[in-house]
Amino acid sequence: MQYPSSKRPTAPVPPREGTGVPWWVIGLLVVGAALVVVRLPAFASSLADSVQKRRAAIAFDQRDFPLAVDGYRRLHACYPADKHLIQRLGFSYYRAGDYPAALRTFGLLNGKSLTRDQYDAIDAAIAEMKANRRQRSR
Repeated sequence: MQYPSSKRPTAPVPPREGTGVPWWVIGLLVVGAALVVVRLPAFASSLADSVQKRRAAIAFDQRDFPLAVDGYRRLHACYPADKHLIQRLGFSYYRAGDYPAALRTFGLLNGKSLTRDQYDAIDAAIAEMKANRRQRSR
């Protein structure tokens, strides 16, 4: 059977000599390996940050506020624009009794979009800090 020249079946791509693997498969493997090598440091960093965030959250939940402050401060140094970390750091300072640091940290949230509940929680903490400050000055 004869095929017209435009409908002739194509032969499969011959494998590279000696490997038995087509060249395009080798190319995909090389590109994939290069991407893994390039992204590996970022993955290790994000994994370490995830572990640090979890440790800080556990410390906060267990009321170990100095440890929570330390963890959230380290994370805030890496992610200074993360409003969740700023808020958690502020509440950690507040619960640790470091009111000036808590107020400075909450001040970093000015201009950030927060939910009404988040604003209310921060306002309540600030009001309590002011009340405690007044009681201490008496």
